[in-house]
Amino acid sequence: MKPTEARARETREWLGKAAEDLASARLLFGSIDGTLYPLLEQADVLSDYAWKLRYPGAPYTPELEEAEAMLDLADRVLREMQSRLGPNLGGG
Repeated sequence: MKPTEARARETREWLGKAAEDLASARLLFGSIDGTLYPLLEQADVLSDYAWKLRYPGAPYTPELEEAEAMLDLADRVLREMQSRLGPNLGGG
């Protein structure tokens, strides 16, 4: 594979991921419940993990304590959303 072909393929992959993220953001943007703001403020740090460690060339690997704290926070967010959606939509 030529370098230009590899670059084009990688560019398409990045653009595909960006398109998926944008579609998700648009979908989620219109359904923010004001009572969620305290939880959203706590969960804002998770946004860094959505891109810093997800894409190629991640700057670091979190230590176990940091990873556990972020997983606990993500779990709290998930459980809160499931409780608000009810058993038919939230899975809980």
